[in-house]
Amino acid sequence: MKNRVVLFLMMLTIIFSFATQRGITQSGFDLGSYLQFLQDNKDLESEVLLSRHAPENPYYSGIQLGFEPGSVAYLDSVIQKYGLTEDELALLQKNQFLVTERLSFDKITPALDDIFTKELPVFVSTDAILHALHISYGNLLRDMEIQVLRPELERAVNLLYSGIPALVEKYGPDERFRASLEDADLYVTIAKSLMDESLASPQYVNRASLEEVWEAIQSEAFVSMPLFTDINRLLDFSQFTIRGHYARYEELHGYFKCMMWLGRMEFVLADAPREWYEDGFTREGLRRLNITALMM
Repeated sequence: MKNRVVLFLMMLTIIFSFATQRGITQSGFDLGSYLQFLQDNKDLESEVLLSRHAPENPYYSGIQLGFEPGSVAYLDSVIQKYGLTEDELALLQKNQFLVTERLSFDKITPALDDIFTKELPVFVSTDAILHALHISYGNLLRDMEIQVLRPELERAVNLLYSGIPALVEKYGPDERFRASLEDADLYVTIAKSLMDESLASPQYVNRASLEEVWEAIQSEAFVSMPLFTDINRLLDFSQFTIRGHYARYEELHGYFKCMMWLGRMEFVLADAPREWYEDGFTREGLRRLNITALMM
């Protein structure tokens, strides 16, 4: 495993080095000159920047031709039903369009519905169509997660949790498997706890170790701890902050956190990057663990 990882990293390094050197040769980019440019211009004011790079064309300041309000179809109805003010009408005449916070809506659907019920013409843009498509996709994903994925994940996690005692019975007598069994129990028990939104009872690992990880997840912060290793490594538990459509549906809170745990918590099978560890490159005593093989 270690040799395979090293070879893979070497290939990536060679490819990156080749691409970087090629890019520098082609563009004539000089890092020292660029850093000096940043230093020379760190306090650059906007007026100086504009004086150095004046735009070829003047900034937009309104359409000079204007228009006659009476020549625009339905404008009289718009003015009447939305009570456009003199300032708003002046902007409309100047720019040929008008955006006003006075008539703002939180969502596009009520806005379109309001225009329709007032019997005014509605312009349906491609953005509006894509928005409807996006909302439809979001609803499909939500329904799929609630009706299919969440129950299946809960079933799988419960099966793993119920299988821990048999694992302990088979490998427990051999002291060499003690640390691996502890990690397996911690991994599965945390997954079940997140799914159920309450801390489950450990079946092999000591409860203090379980509670330490549980509290770290609840902190939703960047934490240094020896998770599945014997030395501290840096872990980003801010990713467990519920967001997106998961925040709107309580039945998906546990599902989101359980999926985040299962998808982001790595097992160190070979030497990991230096930045993983709190104390730099010290790896003595690092436990290389393969829970998947152990549980088969």
